[in-house]
Amino acid sequence: MRSRGKVLVVAAMVVLALVGAGCGRSFVLEKDLISKSQAFTQDFAARKFESVLPVLTGDALESVKAALPLLQSADVETKVTDWSGKVDCMSRSKDRASVEVTYTQEQTVPGYGTTTTKMDVVYDWKKLAGAWRIYEIKLVQKDEGK
Repeated sequence: MRSRGKVLVVAAMVVLALVGAGCGRSFVLEKDLISKSQAFTQDFAARKFESVLPVLTGDALESVKAALPLLQSADVETKVTDWSGKVDCMSRSKDRASVEVTYTQEQTVPGYGTTTTKMDVVYDWKKLAGAWRIYEIKLVQKDEGK
């Protein structure tokens, strides 16, 4: 009986820690944000900036706008494979979420070759005027291949 009480206390502590951290769960919303994150990653790699820019806000938008002339002029082909994503944390009010994505990025520059990089990135999303926007993009890890 005593060990059963300990299990209940530990379970309650885990729940309180999650609530205290401000993390909530909504599996339907998480699935939607993961899908949006995948579409953003693929569109950015395909240089579909007309689809990418409306998804961004704040610092993320300003950074991409500043780099846009260089991005548009670069003669590079990017392919994304092995993509996976998960919601790392969602606010209790369900208006902010962090989605961690991992993928392999293969970039080819004609006449120079191809590099393969394993990427681990976090997209920080927030809901603004009823629409989800990425306000910060954080590179967690980048492993250069060949």
